[in-house]
Amino acid sequence: MENENTFVNVWDALEDTPSDSQKMKLKSELMTDITEFIKQKNWDKNSAAKNCGLTIPRINDLLKGKINNFSFDSLFNIVSALGHKVKISIEY
Repeated sequence: MENENTFVNVWDALEDTPSDSQKMKLKSELMTDITEFIKQKNWDKNSAAKNCGLTIPRINDLLKGKINNFSFDSLFNIVSALGHKVKISIEY
């Protein structure tokens, strides 16, 4: 039987360091929350782009989950454009 690794989340398996894994997990959560908000509003891509302060190609990248195309700053800017806030907590 082969030695199988188990991971807490997919980013642990894909990233080289715990720090990189955590960053990607947080970016993924932000993108998911933004995408879900857009879906709840039933916005088409034009409306979503306008309300998020993005171009249509950028909103397409967001909705397709192209995580490497977005920095934390750009995701925070989108959240701010939607009139929302990001709350971060540290777990010990």
